[in-house]
Amino acid sequence: MNRVFLVVACIGIWSLLLSCLLLLKIPNDLVDVRSFDEHSTKSKPKKRPGDGGYPVSLSYEESREGEETYHLNQFNRVAARKIPLDRTLPDFRHKLCPSVDIKSLPTASLIIIFHNEDSRVVLRTAISCLIRAPADVLREVILVDDFSDRMENIKEISETIKLPSYSRIRMVRTPTRHGLIRAKNYGSRFATESILVFLDSHCECTEGWLPPFLSPIATNHSVIVQPSIAPIDPRSFSFLRSSHLRAQGSFNWNLLFKWRTIPLHDEELRSSSVDLIRSPTLAGGLFAIHKDWWNKLGRYDDGMELWGGENLELSFKSWMCGGQVVYQPCSHIGHVFRPIHPYKWYKAGPDNAYLQNVKRLAEVWLDEYKFAFYMSTPTAKNLDMGDISEQLALKKRLNCHSFKWYLENVVKDMYIPSNNLTAHGSVRMKFGKGHCLDRYNKNAFLIVSTLRFIKLCIFFNYLRLGSDKYDDGMELWGGENLELSFKSWMCGGQVVYQPCSHIGHVFRPIHPYKWYKAGPDNAYLQNVKRLAEVWLDEYKFAFYMSTPTAKNLDMGDISEQLALKKRLNCHSFKWYLENVVKDMYIPSNNLTAHGSVRMKFGKGHCLDRYNKDNGPPHLYECHHKDNQVLYLSTDGYLHFGTDVCLWAGQPEDAISMTKCKKIDNMLFFYKKESGLIEHLSTKQCITFTPKRNSIFLAQCDSMNKDQQWKFQFYDS
Repeated sequence: MNRVFLVVACIGIWSLLLSCLLLLKIPNDLVDVRSFDEHSTKSKPKKRPGDGGYPVSLSYEESREGEETYHLNQFNRVAARKIPLDRTLPDFRHKLCPSVDIKSLPTASLIIIFHNEDSRVVLRTAISCLIRAPADVLREVILVDDFSDRMENIKEISETIKLPSYSRIRMVRTPTRHGLIRAKNYGSRFATESILVFLDSHCECTEGWLPPFLSPIATNHSVIVQPSIAPIDPRSFSFLRSSHLRAQGSFNWNLLFKWRTIPLHDEELRSSSVDLIRSPTLAGGLFAIHKDWWNKLGRYDDGMELWGGENLELSFKSWMCGGQVVYQPCSHIGHVFRPIHPYKWYKAGPDNAYLQNVKRLAEVWLDEYKFAFYMSTPTAKNLDMGDISEQLALKKRLNCHSFKWYLENVVKDMYIPSNNLTAHGSVRMKFGKGHCLDRYNKNAFLIVSTLRFIKLCIFFNYLRLGSDKYDDGMELWGGENLELSFKSWMCGGQVVYQPCSHIGHVFRPIHPYKWYKAGPDNAYLQNVKRLAEVWLDEYKFAFYMSTPTAKNLDMGDISEQLALKKRLNCHSFKWYLENVVKDMYIPSNNLTAHGSVRMKFGKGHCLDRYNKDNGPPHLYECHHKDNQVLYLSTDGYLHFGTDVCLWAGQPEDAISMTKCKKIDNMLFFYKKESGLIEHLSTKQCITFTPKRNSIFLAQCDSMNKDQQWKFQFYDS
């Protein structure tokens, strides 16, 4: 008996040893390794939403809710709330990044400002930084509630930070609405540690973020450090690698921040790609600074409102008053970049916060170069900026350098416009309808104007030959090129390109011209409706298919254009299609169904092309306008507009959009009773897959709600 027991015991011990040996051989990339915190030993469930920095998948209902609430924070709150507070993230550190002796680091306070931010986003910012930082270095996290009025968020944050694991997190609240700038000043007063780390409330810290972030300040108390900022997608919350490791911050004369490639004079100061990057300006609100230097610089300008310009103000006075600004390529922090800020203006009158802020910045720090700011931003001249006497006194007290010194020693290659002017102001054509040169917030108006003149000259001789110039009933811009082309070909002429003549042209995504009449700017639609009604003959139905919103639009009188067409004995548009274009896809005017295509069940989402001609269609809240108008012809083509067809190559494929062709893979059949849209070549049906938030083919099932669609109009 004892012998049997001994054998069993030996086998058990051997099995245990073998298991340990196997465990030691598990590859490192399969282990969620965390440093410096009690969380590092806790096992995490697999495949949690957003783990690894991957995008969050949403169901149909969740997608709808996320879009409906997007405006609240300018990100998808539904996706954000599905992600765990301690989600795993990639380690972006380069292998050349040096190790940092933690014992040499000063202690830090992390300060996070928020106003009506989603509670889980705020908490994930705090917790992601807390669990990936040495506890004896990051001593506290201060959440500053800037007088939020969505109290459900405050309640969730308050209850969470009471947990023992988060004892280093505390929350303070401003007594009134301060705005982001003054709230940072307010929050810094509660900090007890040597280093202040400021982060926005929609960030996430990656592994090893803090030691390299603080190390430059350990040896130089007057340096401000910015991390490498990795974008977090505001809709899916996917985590992307920073694209600014080879860039530094600069600015335009309108005092907007901009990125620029590291110039040679700063690149020469570095010996490797992971060395600190000297930068003229900070990109924004993610930085570390010694508390003494922060206070000596007067913190942010307390006269600035809400948000905007404070990053340049802190950068200018740091450099000009004896400090530096650097980027740290070895510290990586994610940030949700939002196209617009979601904050409401909290004072009477219009929101001029940004202009007021940068005017204060110009008047205090730009010295004799402030003329360049007013050149760039003339609307700021008469704006009340408040009292700047404290800022001017600070500048004098600290014996700061001039802005000329900053331009010569920090930026070095900044273009400085001349203040000696022959003339200025708007440049108007002497004759005509009162049009001026306009940059439309772009940087190439003179070149564009010159090239546009050259483009018109190409057509000059033909206009003299009798085709009666452009249609004088057209407004502003748009459609005139097609109108001239159609009547040239159809009335006996030609249009040719000359490969041996080369002219440059600045292509702009939108035109810079302002609408000059009462009412909405429908110039383009009005122009192309005139074009269709005069020149397209019986094919104008295809135009209205593609642009149904033009049907009820007033296009003005076209009798002169019709008379011209008759007088010149022009060919028909059918002749033009057969002899000039020849291979143009012509949609059928015989329809089975048309209009928006809505899911029968759910919250009112329709197929939408998102202004694209290729790639997958998506579901979007039904609005029944051009992007959602589909046509199903009797011969089976299902298309947006006239020539963007849906198709799929084989079973289980995603539905895609492409230019219509006469191929079987583009043929569909709609079963009105069941709502199924069958792809004829695969015998599968169009299906919304909530898990992938995409449109795919799947085995037809009349009971599957994700396959049941309804056309807005059924024609047969």
